[in-house]
Amino acid sequence: MLPVSVVIATKNREEQLRTISLPSLARQQDTSLFEVIVWDASDNDTSRALVTEFAAANPAITVRYFKAPRVGLARQRNDAVKEARGDVVFFIDDDSEISPDGISALAEMFAADAEIAGGCLPLDYNFPAGTEPARVRITGPLAWFVKAYYQIFEPAKKASGYYPPIAPTRNGPISYLFGCDMAFRKEILATHPFEERLQRFSNYVICDDLIYSRVLLQEGRILQVANEGYVVHLAASGGRFQFGYDTGRVEGYNAGLVWYVAARPWSKWSLIPFVWARTGVLCAALLACMAAPLQRNRWGRVGGYFAGLWIFFREEFFGLSSRTPPSQ
Repeated sequence: MLPVSVVIATKNREEQLRTISLPSLARQQDTSLFEVIVWDASDNDTSRALVTEFAAANPAITVRYFKAPRVGLARQRNDAVKEARGDVVFFIDDDSEISPDGISALAEMFAADAEIAGGCLPLDYNFPAGTEPARVRITGPLAWFVKAYYQIFEPAKKASGYYPPIAPTRNGPISYLFGCDMAFRKEILATHPFEERLQRFSNYVICDDLIYSRVLLQEGRILQVANEGYVVHLAASGGRFQFGYDTGRVEGYNAGLVWYVAARPWSKWSLIPFVWARTGVLCAALLACMAAPLQRNRWGRVGGYFAGLWIFFREEFFGLSSRTPPSQ
């Protein structure tokens, strides 16, 4: 089986490291098969101390800690790859729990088929309360309306490179991976860095996994879900789940980048679905505003979405860049 480097890019999430991801790595069936790289952008040294303690308590596991020189998920992952020693690099979040057979199953999958460029374990993705997709969250009289909405707008999202957030649960080929559970051959990562432009407005990255998956598929590469093992993503609230103007701006700008990178070659047949899909997103956001008209953060999200889209088009198509580097 191929050796695996497990990369955890984290920031100020020592509780998730302590209770979720690191304990699940300690329970792996074959601890000689992998190394653990913790790439930490925390504001304090609590996570460093925690990782040092974990390494001392689990001498059979190779654990390496790095203080991130650059902040932001895409930057941290790009930097961590340079230190990885495994033939396969497995990215998980600090709140991802891996089954005891998970890393063995992943390594076996890559060893069995040299054509597989990327893959994952079956994923149980738990959304924080109130952030689930509407089709999952809404029941009762409005459920029929939500179902109709997805039937009208969802195909356009796919045509413009933007796939719905449905976690992979069965083995076999897949069209996109989730950032909390995705692995790639190291040679792929050497020539395909994560898209750092997605951090234009926030160090939280939305859609980096989607863009990466779509680019590989465009090149004819294979993405696969392993036959065994699983990951449970126990998502914590906060950060990117705080709705408002800034969140909307990130969503609008990053949606443009997904289309720009993942839906090539451009034509009216990719532009029309993009416009239609964005119209659907804005309709859904406006309906949410109407349901709670006094919640300013919902209106702010709509305004931010328009701003993000405008900045994307202004910079990428008209060359009117006013970029400033995101906070480090």
